[in-house]
Amino acid sequence: MKDMPVLIVGADPVGLMLPAELRRRRIACRIIGQRTLPSTSCKAIDLQPRSLELFEMPGLLEEAVARGIRIRGGGREIHVNGHKVADMPLPSGDPRL
Repeated sequence: MKDMPVLIVGADPVGLMLPAELRRRRIACRIIGQRTLPSTSCKAIDLQPRSLELFEMPGLLEEAVARGIRIRGGGREIHVNGHKVADMPLPSGDPRL
């Protein structure tokens, strides 16, 4: 069964973590999605400690941290449909980073 290719539909967080796990197990896969262009907005502002643990298990944490943008402290405004709805303070982050 390991030779059977897998099709993953959608590139949300699950759709992106699954191919990493499959690749680690040497299972071929292909990701398809509806978008034709990259997103111009942020879908997530941080990684929670449990997310870091999940990245660490397949050996992806180091690369994820290297490719990420570090934000230390401060805060961000949250907008919905172009209107500011909240301010979000940012924690200092995981000490491993």
